[in-house]
Amino acid sequence: MKDGITVGNKKVTLAPLSAFGNMASQKRKEEFIQEWDSKMNMSLETVMREIASKIPGDKIGIALESGKIRAATTNVTISVDVAANNGNQLYRFSRTLYFPDSEYVGKSVYHSIFVCEQDAFSAWAKQSGYRGHDPGKPSVGAMVGIYDHVGIKEIRVHANINMGGYSWHKYGFKCEDRQTLIRTAKDAQSTFSEYLTKLDTAKIKYDKAEMDKIQKIIDMAKAGDIKAMWALVDCDYSLEKMDGGIGLAIAKRNGRKPNFNYKDLTVAKVLCIGSDWLGNINMEDPDQNLRLRKYLGLI
Repeated sequence: MKDGITVGNKKVTLAPLSAFGNMASQKRKEEFIQEWDSKMNMSLETVMREIASKIPGDKIGIALESGKIRAATTNVTISVDVAANNGNQLYRFSRTLYFPDSEYVGKSVYHSIFVCEQDAFSAWAKQSGYRGHDPGKPSVGAMVGIYDHVGIKEIRVHANINMGGYSWHKYGFKCEDRQTLIRTAKDAQSTFSEYLTKLDTAKIKYDKAEMDKIQKIIDMAKAGDIKAMWALVDCDYSLEKMDGGIGLAIAKRNGRKPNFNYKDLTVAKVLCIGSDWLGNINMEDPDQNLRLRKYLGLI
């Protein structure tokens, strides 16, 4: 196993594995990679190539960490750090895969971190001529094929940072239970009421039929309709250039990112940015699986 490979024009390196430690022997490293190949049912180099082929960037560093939890589950964390040729970090993400020792417990993965250096990525995209999606979507798409191969049954997230409260619904994630859904819907209602009040106070015109439609969807979510949040984030009605910056101000406050450059700010984004909820995709749920793959452009 090489510590570095080239995929297209991208340089991919394997960082020292935390499981080895700085003083670990080459023998232990080789043993770990054999364990990895057995557990993942695909070689580490194949995983590196799969990830690198689907995400934007020039230099890709991949680090691994392995351990045991509850004495009955092996976990492997894949951390990916992407940089430009000039060394500027563009974005990074981590995924922790869980392999229960019991055959009766399904394999799962937790999407723990995604951080994008927006200014650096925008500058890189302009210079390189990259015209694809922002790195969030490719970073998810790069892993789905791996999940399929490994046999992952569930993807879990904690949507609580900036755009996550909005975007994870787009992928097909659902709030983990009815109580979480209702709380999330009530938060959206509170923001929606504030937004409407400020629009009315500023005498800003809007399409009442569109706003009534959004209100009905929120009511469905508050009543426990698990798919209502999908319907909400799919609403594309926008007042971005007509509301005097009211929606942007709310998004920046709720998203706790006062300098973030929000784009294509629909009403739904204003309501969902910064929301905090735990969710999952059951890979055996046909509706969730279909929505995930359609959003990623895999089908």
